[in-house]
Amino acid sequence: GAPHVVRDMVVASLKGDVKQKELERLDDVITSKAVRGLRTLGVCVQTLPEPSRDPMTDPKVLEETALSPDSLPWKLAGYISLLDPPRDDTAETIRQAIGLGVDVKMVTG
Repeated sequence: GAPHVVRDMVVASLKGDVKQKELERLDDVITSKAVRGLRTLGVCVQTLPEPSRDPMTDPKVLEETALSPDSLPWKLAGYISLLDPPRDDTAETIRQAIGLGVDVKMVTG
């Protein structure tokens, strides 16, 4: 997901100075990628407890062990960075649109 959303999920279970230091560290990682023009996705994982019964033979076990997403800590698996440069014809396409009277607005992020 969005890098800052994943960051917040990962630090949610931390407290005090540890939380603040991890927020700052992850912000530095995210910013270092953004300033290089990279699109970034965050990946985190959550380990669920073993069910007491086999969910394949007893489907009710899934309902009984259902957890809210925030009930267990999330662990950062990493950030995936993608190079997504503008297409070669982007500037010309924008010029043509403006020439046709289109009020062009750019939204990023």
